[in-house]
Amino acid sequence: MRTLNMMHAGLTAATVGLGLLAGGRASAAVVYTATQLDPIVGNYSGPGGLNDAGVVAGSASSVIPGGTGVTAHIWTNGVAQDQGALFGGYSFATAINNGGVAVGQSAAPNSQYHAVKWSGGVAQDLPGLGGHTARADGINESGQIVGFSLLADFSQHAVLWSGGSVADLGTLGGAASQARAINEAGAIVGDAQTASGATHAALWANGGIQDLGTIAGDFSFALSVNDPGEAVGASSFDPQSSFFHATLWSNGTAYDLGTLAGSLSTAFGNNNAGQVVGYSTWAGAGLHAFVWNAGVMSDLNELLAQPLGYTLVQAYGVNAGGQIAAFGRNAAGEGRAFLLTPSERPGPGAGTGAVPEPATWALMIVGFGGVGARLRRSARNGRWTEA
Repeated sequence: MRTLNMMHAGLTAATVGLGLLAGGRASAAVVYTATQLDPIVGNYSGPGGLNDAGVVAGSASSVIPGGTGVTAHIWTNGVAQDQGALFGGYSFATAINNGGVAVGQSAAPNSQYHAVKWSGGVAQDLPGLGGHTARADGINESGQIVGFSLLADFSQHAVLWSGGSVADLGTLGGAASQARAINEAGAIVGDAQTASGATHAALWANGGIQDLGTIAGDFSFALSVNDPGEAVGASSFDPQSSFFHATLWSNGTAYDLGTLAGSLSTAFGNNNAGQVVGYSTWAGAGLHAFVWNAGVMSDLNELLAQPLGYTLVQAYGVNAGGQIAAFGRNAAGEGRAFLLTPSERPGPGAGTGAVPEPATWALMIVGFGGVGARLRRSARNGRWTEA
């Protein structure tokens, strides 16, 4: 477990900001029961997102024309349903709303890739901006969908699908952008290039685009936003380093969430209670999935009620009930999706708060540092599931 390391703001401002952020969020002693989400055929499954009912959308090995491949799947109560693809080939789902509508990407003829929506088991092609590739990454309860599309000139722009039409969301002055998530108020987060060519986390709201900035350095991206408007993703944290850390943006300030014990981390999802999930390198042992709550980052592998036979290497989303969609690998290298369901651990400390007093935060900030390594492909090439 590692405690929050805050940079970007002064000590006083950071302490006050975190106090507002974590106020009232007690960190109980929690264990997770894991449900293994198996494919219908083959030996691979991976999550993309989940809804508040614990329904998980993602991808799994499947039979496709000409052999085997990977297609979008939805797991309800642990049972897989193959969602198929637009043209009978590869597909994957990245997100699902409470109405059971999933979104993602599907292969198309002539080496094209289209954004797609699945509703009632039927795949619908979403129009792009004139280029050969598009992907949908987020959907809210109103059915608004966000993602990206290539233009005819091969530049990439964030897009919003709403009311049957697609809208170009623009950039921060550079050539490229992509949208990754949308909340119930219609606030959209992702990343966009600036006029100088740097990639920064971006917020689209009220008809405009805002640069969310970085902790330090020139690189950041946002992957999730909750209804209170807190965004999470990753940011460079040292102008002299190419490394990045999981980051939380709240009320205009970027907070460094640190790592478990390694060099880098990324936050992939957050809920309205302020829980954050993602991955972190772990000293000498590759990637481990984490949950961050009330200022504390915990390794999900250490919070399991029973051994899995898999190492959880990444967490993709957390719902309103605290359930987590995670991905694990076993010793043979096989990948599986898991749904983690929390329950309070009995015994001393259960239900007690874990938010330090401001003076304690000051000591932690002074005595705790972090280093990490930047993987720029995280923002550009979708969600990384490799250990």
